[in-house]
Formats: sequence, structure tokens, C-alpha cells
Amino acid sequence: MIRSCFCTIAFQKNKWGADRRVETPLADIWPLLAEAGYDAIEIWWPHLEMLGRDERAELAASLQHAGLEVAMVSPYFDFTTSDASAQASIAQGMTVISAAREVGAAGIRCFTGKTGSAEATAEQWDRAVDGLQRLADAAGDLTFALETHARNLMDTPEATERLIKRIDRSNVGLIFQPSTFFADPQGALARLAPWTRHVHATNRRGNDRALLGEGELDYPALIAALRKAGFNGCISVEWMGDDPADVARQEAHYLRSILA
Repeated sequence: MIRSCFCTIAFQKNKWGADRRVETPLADIWPLLAEAGYDAIEIWWPHLEMLGRDERAELAASLQHAGLEVAMVSPYFDFTTSDASAQASIAQGMTVISAAREVGAAGIRCFTGKTGSAEATAEQWDRAVDGLQRLADAAGDLTFALETHARNLMDTPEATERLIKRIDRSNVGLIFQPSTFFADPQGALARLAPWTRHVHATNRRGNDRALLGEGELDYPALIAALRKAGFNGCISVEWMGDDPADVARQEAHYLRSILA
């Protein structure tokens, strides 16, 4: 069954700055998402990182009571910049694995760095493959999900398939983000569906952000294609604009209407 999900990063305005601090704690976010009717949440890593072990245990119990699964924990890894950044990512990944287990997460979102597939050297490819293999081996039954995204090794369908085949681990899959392949999302999905475990749902009209039902990407058609391919993961709304609480409510209603 395909389920609805929302990314908690939506409640953070300063998402990537060096002085980034959590602006809205997770305890203020998940009850709103439960009330809106989501099946799952995707937790931005800083929201989880700031919690101690006892707080994570309490969170896991509260989410279970509310009927919210943790579909994904979403940190940032960088295997391509340097050996040092790769080693730091592996160390961070081990911490994320432990925290993800504590809250009962199904998977961990992965980036490879800030280098596109066409620009990456053989050494950068090798470093990403090695690092992700090591984390996947440590993760056990947790899924490591590579997010299709610009300025990563998953920026084209061909490169994404190349990377996942080289990693060659049964617990490594994909977060399919249709907007990465805006010109032909259906073609990309046809190629990548066998590895797709999770979907990041965004939309736009021209250069402006749009709600899922109001942008140029056809989500009913994409969900139909996912169903045909046997997908049974989460459609996770990733909103980067204003009014995240209001958008979360609107998108929950929209997803219920097209998933019914």
C-alpha cells in the first residue's frame, strides 16, 4: 500500500547555513502531521540529532501511539569531496544508523556529495561506492535510500543505475524525486522503478514552487505508474516554501484523494 508522508525539514527556514540551528523542534511538528492524517514522517537529521537516547525512546513510543511510522531519517553525506569528508560521512552514518534504530525508522536518506555524475572522477566514484557499501553493511535491515538529485552521482537515470549496481547491496534502494527528471519523469521512473523505495514529492510551475496538484508534474499519473510497478512505499511531501503547517494540511488532503 502506498502511504502519505511529510518531510520535517519544511519547518526549517535556514536549512543549509553554517549557523543552522533547529528552529522548530520535532515535538511541535509531528502532532500536527498526525492530526493532518499522514501515515508517516521523514525526519530531518538535525531534528533527531538534538534528542538524547531517552528522548528518542519517548518519541518512538509517541509516534507509535499516534500511528505515525518513521519512513526515513535524512542526514547529509559527502563522499565525493575528499577522503576526509568521506571518512566523516561514514562516522556520521554510524551515528545515524543507531538513532534511526532507536526511533524505529525504516530507512536513511543518502546523498553522495556536491559533485555531479559527469564531473566525478573515477576516484570519487570509487570513494562513494566504498563508503555506501560500508554503511549498508552496518545498517542490517535498514534501507539506505539514494536520493535522485542534482549535483550528486544520482543526477541522471543512467548514473543512478550505474551507482546502485556498483554498490550491489540488497538494502540499498532509491528515493525517486520526479523533479530531478522534470523533462521526463515517467521515463526515469520506468528505468529506476525496480530500486525505488520512497518518493520525494515536489512540484513547480515555471520557476515557482507549487502544491502537488497545481504544478506541472502530473502526480496522479506518476502514482499510477508507481502502482503498476509494484511500489508500496511512501509519497513524502518535501516543501521548501512558506506556511509549512498549512501546506502540510492541504497536501495531506490532496494525497488522500489520489491515493484512495
